[in-house]
Amino acid sequence: RGRVFGNFSFLVTATSVLPVIFSGSIVEVFGIRFLLFMLAVMVFFVYAISKKFGNRFLAG
Repeated sequence: RGRVFGNFSFLVTATSVLPVIFSGSIVEVFGIRFLLFMLAVMVFFVYAISKKFGNRFLAG
């Protein structure tokens, strides 16, 4: 069990490094309002897609 959680923790850490650096660069160039706006647009897009196709993915 410890190896599973250790590997999971490593994968979470490894995959979160690039988005943190990328978002920091975006904030430095465009500002925090732009980053938050883009995150809101992406969340809305995922919401719209899940409302349209969500039942297909859940039902199989």
